[in-house]
Amino acid sequence: MYIDKHNINQIIKKINLSNKPFCIFENEIINFFETISNTILSKKKFSKFPDLVAFGFWCRKKNLISISENYQQKQIGRGLVFHISPSNVPMNFAFSLAFGLLSGNSNLVRLPSIEFPQVKLISNLINKIINKKGYKSAIYNTDLDNNEREENLNNFKSGNLNVLVSCTALDEGFDMPEADGAMILSASSSKRQRIQRMGRVLRITANKENALIVTVYSSNTEYVKLKEESNRYQLENVPIRWQKMK
Repeated sequence: MYIDKHNINQIIKKINLSNKPFCIFENEIINFFETISNTILSKKKFSKFPDLVAFGFWCRKKNLISISENYQQKQIGRGLVFHISPSNVPMNFAFSLAFGLLSGNSNLVRLPSIEFPQVKLISNLINKIINKKGYKSAIYNTDLDNNEREENLNNFKSGNLNVLVSCTALDEGFDMPEADGAMILSASSSKRQRIQRMGRVLRITANKENALIVTVYSSNTEYVKLKEESNRYQLENVPIRWQKMK
């Protein structure tokens, strides 16, 4: 149920998440943010959110090139970086992602746990851009109509998608026994909600002996709760294995 270093490496491989660093301010990354900037600054649906517009303005190619002139271009990043952004601030995660990419790193970013419309808009935009590059991922949230949500679920079940991303829309009323792993990147103080999230991939199915669940936490309080629940499951003879990653 929980993880060791071998299993986390397997998850990274499955979603094609590289841990190799690259040069800072690479042209491909700058062009990626230029596409984001042009879309945000030209579409009316983004203009209602000043923080989104500010992000789009900051992502302009001219601005990023100006910033890059303060650094030696032969520098490279550190590898794979995990970001824990504030849960109650909509756009900090986007800036954190930008800093990570521009500094030459692959990135795993925890989204805010509150369903801000800005988070949905920028996440959908990033998803559309990376899918045009050949990656196989999709969003699942309440902004999609029923047909779009059904299509994304079916594509994930059939293996046409590597990753299906959702904030809270899949917390309950959804089963995916075919999935063998889940990454929970949004903290919750509710035991019921944590159990519901884990239950999405714990259903029994043929040719599946177990499931890997990676739960990311940002405070000792969250860790203590997870550990207490793990101990309770063991007392109830629930076959789990727990390991805290360093």
